[in-house]
Amino acid sequence: MTERKGIPTLYEGVLMRSRTEARWAALFDQIEWAWKYEPFDCLCWIPDFSISFPAGDILVEVKSTGEDFPSATHKIDKSGFVGPAMVLAQDITGQTAGRLLDQSGGHWSWCQMEFFRCLSCYSISVLAYDGSWACRACGEGDGNSHVGHVDLSSEWARAGNRVQWLP
Repeated sequence: MTERKGIPTLYEGVLMRSRTEARWAALFDQIEWAWKYEPFDCLCWIPDFSISFPAGDILVEVKSTGEDFPSATHKIDKSGFVGPAMVLAQDITGQTAGRLLDQSGGHWSWCQMEFFRCLSCYSISVLAYDGSWACRACGEGDGNSHVGHVDLSSEWARAGNRVQWLP
């Protein structure tokens, strides 16, 4: 397997290891998610981001492709971290972009992650397709009546423009 090397990119005064990480930071800003870059070290894993929500923080790992998800989820599982985490790819397809580690039925498991707009507070949030559908911003989560469709494709394109290399 060929190792992929990111292009270090400066975004909002933070030097990130790759342009993809910087693009995710730009998207987080656009959807008003408070983030910290490489917030701390876990055993054999440095999360790329920590996203702060009123309902609790989520750690984030950014990968080049969906093919990298198994190794990333394994690394997170081995790190000893217990809590919600996301593995995000280098692209958004409609409302999907990765995997979410979430608690369901009393145990933590990885499943497909989807973005949604909470119809209660109008924030963008994430749900675990086979786990919790509660809004991370307001906590609404009784059923799915608060879950609205969101397509972040245009926001993703705008984030890409914000971090493109300029001479």
